[in-house]
Amino acid sequence: MKLLQVAREIRPGGGICGVAYELEAEFQRLDVDVDRLDLEVIGRSLPNVSRSRIINKLRLMRDVIWFTHRATREVRAWKLANPRGVVLTHGDAVVGDIYVNHGFHKAVVQRRGYLRAILGNPFHIYLMWRERRRFSASDLRLVVSLSDEDAELLPTLYPGYRGSTVVIPNGVNVEKFSIDSVARPENPSLVFIGHEFERKGLDVALEALVELPAWRLLIVGGDESMVATYKSKAAQLFVQDRVIFLGRQSDIRPFLQEAHFLILPSAYEASPLVVAEALAAGVPVIATPYGSVSQWVATGVNGFLIEKRAGDVIAALSTFDVEESWADMSIRARESGARLSWGAVAEKYYQEMAALK
Repeated sequence: MKLLQVAREIRPGGGICGVAYELEAEFQRLDVDVDRLDLEVIGRSLPNVSRSRIINKLRLMRDVIWFTHRATREVRAWKLANPRGVVLTHGDAVVGDIYVNHGFHKAVVQRRGYLRAILGNPFHIYLMWRERRRFSASDLRLVVSLSDEDAELLPTLYPGYRGSTVVIPNGVNVEKFSIDSVARPENPSLVFIGHEFERKGLDVALEALVELPAWRLLIVGGDESMVATYKSKAAQLFVQDRVIFLGRQSDIRPFLQEAHFLILPSAYEASPLVVAEALAAGVPVIATPYGSVSQWVATGVNGFLIEKRAGDVIAALSTFDVEESWADMSIRARESGARLSWGAVAEKYYQEMAALK
């Protein structure tokens, strides 16, 4: 089987780039002849991160638009040279046989409110136009939804789509994240991991900390300007002494080892890798029940499902006895994470790709 996998970045890590990287490795183990199309292959390197949040956003917009149109042309050329090959794209190209839907941009904007979202960031207009183009593309034959929720949303948001849909949640590198159990710090600890502080609910975690005086919060991710903004918010809430900003990290495992819970009170998620990684590492999860999270996390078993409210976090943790209950919950988290291997995920993709030929 000949396959072209398309993503702006394909490398180890979280997010879409990590998904594409893990799938590529598993496809190769299945003897799939895999080509990749990303910025590096095209010959465009990622810019250095600036201290200015505005400059970083403008650079991202430029790269997204450039790669969308360039990748679309490259995919068409590849299909002419490989008419029996399959194109699997993860987000930017608007053509391809299979589209892996890592989340509906339209759904994010609807939840925030169209006016508020577009006034806050006019780039939403382009991203929604691109998403509409993708789901109306004549060559799109299969959409991979990462959760039952997104599969059900598809005909509501884009009733004109006429292809097939299958649900295949993201996986986790179980071997990599099966970290040894170590003694957690004496103080109960939460870890927040992500780069979109507002959407992923860092405000909620900080507000909850006010009523949880025994807990501390580790924050992994964000650029300098975002960190500065949220340091100020922590100070306004008088919790700055229990909040540790760690910035971007290439390896999150040491910080999972330091935490009793991952906290992710997001406004919207499709299939967040970090939740699967935390579970595989034996770290229970406190998160909103969007996307795959509702299938992976069960309240009182391997974490807590909450609404995006500080009060829900407080209710979950204020009566939770870390010494008495955490070890058993950690074991159950690890057991649930072990069932989410990338090998099993890639097998499902392989079956769907073979059916398209």
